[in-house]
Amino acid sequence: MSDSTQDKYGSGLLLIIWLAISVLLQPTTALAEVYGIVVGINKYKSSPLDGPVNDARDVADALKKIGAREITLLLDDEAKRDNIFKAWNDVLQKSKANDLIVFSYAGHGGIEPEHFKGSEPSGNDSTLLLGGFFPKGAGTYERILDDEIAGLLKKAVDGKRSVIVVADACHSGTMTRSIGSSPVKVKYRATTYPPIVDDKLPPLDPKLKDIPRELPDVLYLGAVKDDELAPEGNIDGNIRGALSWAFAKGLRGEADLNKDGQVNSEELKRYVSEKVTAEMEGMQHPQFSGKSRDFSLNIKGSAPEPVVASPAPVSASAPQQPVIGMAILNATSPVDALSKKIQGIKLIDANSGKRPDLTWDVARGLLYTELGDVASTINPQVAAEQASATRALKRTQNAPAATGNETSDLPNVQNAVNKYVATEEIKRLITRNSLKMSLLPDDKLHQAGEKITFRVEGFEKTFFTLFNLASDGSVNFLYPLANEQAKDPLEIPLGKPYELHLTVEPPYGADHIVAITSSAPLTALQQELRQMDGQKQANKVPEILRKHLSGDGWQMGIHGLYTGDKLL
Repeated sequence: MSDSTQDKYGSGLLLIIWLAISVLLQPTTALAEVYGIVVGINKYKSSPLDGPVNDARDVADALKKIGAREITLLLDDEAKRDNIFKAWNDVLQKSKANDLIVFSYAGHGGIEPEHFKGSEPSGNDSTLLLGGFFPKGAGTYERILDDEIAGLLKKAVDGKRSVIVVADACHSGTMTRSIGSSPVKVKYRATTYPPIVDDKLPPLDPKLKDIPRELPDVLYLGAVKDDELAPEGNIDGNIRGALSWAFAKGLRGEADLNKDGQVNSEELKRYVSEKVTAEMEGMQHPQFSGKSRDFSLNIKGSAPEPVVASPAPVSASAPQQPVIGMAILNATSPVDALSKKIQGIKLIDANSGKRPDLTWDVARGLLYTELGDVASTINPQVAAEQASATRALKRTQNAPAATGNETSDLPNVQNAVNKYVATEEIKRLITRNSLKMSLLPDDKLHQAGEKITFRVEGFEKTFFTLFNLASDGSVNFLYPLANEQAKDPLEIPLGKPYELHLTVEPPYGADHIVAITSSAPLTALQQELRQMDGQKQANKVPEILRKHLSGDGWQMGIHGLYTGDKLL
């Protein structure tokens, strides 16, 4: 944690510092009740967002599914400062000792100079910015300071309530990976504003500055680290914040890792962390702060998604493949005619304001993800210049003829689309108890020659399978190998991470490493993956996984690896 994160009430990223997910739950007893205050704001005078209202409705629905006694849902114009404070005070009056309060916020966060001199190492207070906020005059009233949040939490703790605070926003930071000159426009849940003029906030109670950084029975989950921004993304067909999405899914039962019908704090933290990191391709790392007593939420009445597909024939059980929205830029031929030659996509007008999953910049020969990363190098001329055996991931590419013609680019686009669809399907297969996967030293954009380490941990089963889906749609089988170079054991030891050392080489783009641990050898699965090694058959991988993975005897994880060049 950086010095700037050591604010009085927690990580700066914890957006509202304290607004991170406060899983401050105490063991729920038969008499304990759950209360929710759920806030989502799309409408801002400047920098409007698209996902917070979706987030708020989803979290409210999840709370309803677990039997919350009362839920106050405040959206857009209803999410005013006075209404939020009133909702909090009402809940304190209605609830009793040992009850749980869930406070979820999705919207913009900000920072401003601290109000209590010397109280913050960074010199700044974190703020929640409500829809009516404006940095001058009456609009200054529509914000909430981290000191004020601390005061609300202190009231709850003094009344022996537990609190969960979910903060799907951020107050400052930069992207984990610089997207450079990407044509993709990404929305982030942070905004800056000039110094406050004619402040209408009431004077702060001096006692607020003495509230300790961490309160008992309050746990916080923030959307991102202090040096990151929280982007909105297209998740399950809706623009969402990954933190709220994962939290809601966890409440519905996917965080029940030991399958006892309840979700406790450690299960929830692990599930949310791994789910967000995987969904956002390593661009977003949720943060936890604070302490909590043990607690459990009864989720037996909720409706989690199936853990695995039936082992019946794939044709009978495989879900319909998602249709990918794609924008096409700088093409010489009509884009509607061009798009009809690519299977599995629907054309998105780049000027419509809608969010495409992928953007094909024909002139540059690059395919971008919705978060601005280079998903694949498409143009044959660029590919010919960069084509090389990538020894670290055992990828081999044959350089195509350098024509530079968008029609001849279509097979490469199709392979990249197939790979994108495959990664999305694999993410949906990992419904609970996923593997913790990471890149060391970080998840940034890695350039040629860099040494990085891929790590898998948190596994409870010892038989190991590892493969990669390359940016061009090819499958690379990585573990276990049995050849003149390597003789890998089928099992890896418990109690320590497994690490694979990699060297970054071209071609550049998005790789996705998939790890599986199992309680028995996955011989048939590994045989099929070996047969696909080096082949552009990423689209077949989800079908194979559904066929061979059944029951509860496996764990799986997926992690993006982005490589690029400063010229991309």
